[in-house]
Amino acid sequence: MGLYIERIVKACKMGLDADKFLSPESGFWAGCPIPRVDLDTSAFVIFDDFTSLSLGDATGKWTLDNTNGSAVLTDCQLFDGTNEKLGGIVKVGTDGSLAEDFACMKVSSTDTGAPFKITSNSGKKLWFATKIYVSSITDCSYYVGLCDQTVTEPGADDTGAENFGVAQDGVYFRTLNASPTAIGWAHTKNGTETIKKAGIGTLTASTWITLGLYFNGLTGVIPYIDGVAQDYAIATGASNFPGGSTDQGLTPFFYVKEGAGTATYIYVDWIKCVQIR
Repeated sequence: MGLYIERIVKACKMGLDADKFLSPESGFWAGCPIPRVDLDTSAFVIFDDFTSLSLGDATGKWTLDNTNGSAVLTDCQLFDGTNEKLGGIVKVGTDGSLAEDFACMKVSSTDTGAPFKITSNSGKKLWFATKIYVSSITDCSYYVGLCDQTVTEPGADDTGAENFGVAQDGVYFRTLNASPTAIGWAHTKNGTETIKKAGIGTLTASTWITLGLYFNGLTGVIPYIDGVAQDYAIATGASNFPGGSTDQGLTPFFYVKEGAGTATYIYVDWIKCVQIR
């Protein structure tokens, strides 16, 4: 705290924007502004630590698309599966009643729109990161990242066949049943997917992992795993990139699908997405 105060005072004396000096000087969040009272000139932020869950199509922060009705579960709990008391955790998944059940939880809906945009050379830097934990890596698929607001089921089946739909977009991490521990880094435009890296990281059941992506405001989106930048930046001008020079809105999402009628869950400790206004 003392270091932050010193940096704020120094920034003010120099006539600089103190918001930037509240952020770490290095690492994933370096340079990320902390919104102040004058929000119009700072940044837009979605953050959730899941001490409670605001879920509902037009009334909640999060919406849920699912199959098999009550077989899809979402709740908040104090979860200590790794002998840690991490505070609020949201649990999203299926109870195993039927094969091929899925759950897709995302911020906003077709009613409210998708608030984030990755537009080439806009200068609107963006940070997205989340800490997750999966219950299983057998006969299931997971997606985590940013997607078009209308996406309901990116994985067509438990093999993870891409199924974003004709007019749907996203940039995300995902795992497929065919290679359940390999985390893929991919992007989709108008339903056509491009895999930038099929095995950018390793997913392990019952182990926390932090996934993030950073848009530099210019022409690149950099993936991060556990706070470490990976050498597989996606160019915003690349074929099948969602946005690029257009104004495609994107929103945070978490998706899980099981294939054998087995209870499968994704636990989310927190999610934070920040973009320069």
